[in-house]
Amino acid sequence: IMDDNSVDGNEYLSEFLENGIIKELSQNKEFMEKWLSYEYFMRGDEVAKWKNYVKN
Repeated sequence: IMDDNSVDGNEYLSEFLENGIIKELSQNKEFMEKWLSYEYFMRGDEVAKWKNYVKN
């Protein structure tokens, strides 16, 4: 998905979101639960998204 060689930098966000694989992933409950557990990873009261992720 994030391969610089396959993503058109001129593509609108709305077009990207209409991409078949993005739609499929967003409708996959297991994928979304795992993604959200990382996307909103917190350490104490601080969002730690860009820090080393270690699931407790």
